[in-house]
Amino acid sequence: MRTLFRCTLRRVVQVFRDTGSAGRKEGTGLTTKRTPELTENVRQIMDDAPRTSLRVLSQLTGVSVGTCQKIVKKDLHLFPYRLTCVQELFEVDYPRRVTFCRWFLQNFHDDLLDKTFFIDEAWFYLNGYVNLQNMRM
Repeated sequence: MRTLFRCTLRRVVQVFRDTGSAGRKEGTGLTTKRTPELTENVRQIMDDAPRTSLRVLSQLTGVSVGTCQKIVKKDLHLFPYRLTCVQELFEVDYPRRVTFCRWFLQNFHDDLLDKTFFIDEAWFYLNGYVNLQNMRM
């Protein structure tokens, strides 16, 4: 621990002697690979195959997965879609829902906000199990 502090202190002192400031030198960071040409290439790939994973995109473009993720999120504003399971509604359900909504609006008053509604949820898989935690598009 002590030697790490000494190395850091020596480096800061050397930077101060060279530049007159303890701040970082200009241009010491990595060059960016997020060029407009690469962004357009990624856009074309995602337009052709929107379900392309970041790993496959990385292999196709020849840049890291992190760079691909930054291009997709920050430049193209694309985000993964999360699948949501909902209850299927039938024709007979719509009049019941309208009736409930009208009842709720008529009986809505200030003390109703103090009461709590509880919903008992159950999951039924008619077409097989879907792991929603890992299902992203």
